[in-house]
Amino acid sequence: NTIASYQDRLFLNRSDGIYEMDVVSKKVIERDWNDTDLFYSYAANIYLLDRDEKEIYRFAGSNKTFSSKSGWLAPGIEMDFSKVVDMVIDGSIWLLSSTGKVTKLTNGNPQSISLNGIPEPLENPTAIYTNEDNKNVYILEKDKGRVVVIDKTGEFKLQYLSDEFKNAKDIVVSETEQKAILLTGAKLISFEVK
Repeated sequence: NTIASYQDRLFLNRSDGIYEMDVVSKKVIERDWNDTDLFYSYAANIYLLDRDEKEIYRFAGSNKTFSSKSGWLAPGIEMDFSKVVDMVIDGSIWLLSSTGKVTKLTNGNPQSISLNGIPEPLENPTAIYTNEDNKNVYILEKDKGRVVVIDKTGEFKLQYLSDEFKNAKDIVVSETEQKAILLTGAKLISFEVK
């Protein structure tokens, strides 16, 4: 259904579990969660968002094996993930809602992120990206053909506009390479970031 990668490892989320792709694919985690397409690999661990259980599960990685799932949210934290459309991790977990809300979770606790200064409010954004090296967060809003850039406190930095973005499904950005890459079905497009 979906893929995740970390360094030189590639993982696939399939209907019966999570597989690591190498010369041959190997199931590394047996499915014991409700259907979800949001998972991410970070620091040798796999994180999976379960909307029905209102939990983010962590599978701790060690060598080529993973532990059983454990709840990652801090005790007493309850969240509604029903409108979450994308997830990315830079040490904290960033969640993007179809309503335009951005949530940052650090050590299982929500951090206050208010989006300030965006020229038009986000409406139905579809993808979010950052990493531990990037200073900013990139949000794809394909209906409006734009990529909105905020810093990690929620302050608006700038936006990129293009009709080509209206076909995009996902985004990856390297600030060190000053390049954004968008997946648009059968092709990739890139643009320079400042």
